[in-house]
Amino acid sequence: MKPMLGLTQANVRLGIDAIGATTLPLGFNHLERYAALPVHLDHKDPFDRMLIAQALDEQLTVMTPDTRFEEYSGLKIVWD
Repeated sequence: MKPMLGLTQANVRLGIDAIGATTLPLGFNHLERYAALPVHLDHKDPFDRMLIAQALDEQLTVMTPDTRFEEYSGLKIVWD
């Protein structure tokens, strides 16, 4: 998933299990939300934008220090 950071799929799975989280499958409703997202010139990362679309569609909170996520109206963000 993040080979440049030295993370393997197994590392990510262990981390998810360690914090008691679950994964969210990608659905057509998420793709529709993704397509409807506003385009911000300073934030074009497709993976980030898909996370944003899923969070908005599922009414979930995103944990990120990335201040560019604040550009998306209605997105709940937490980072401490």
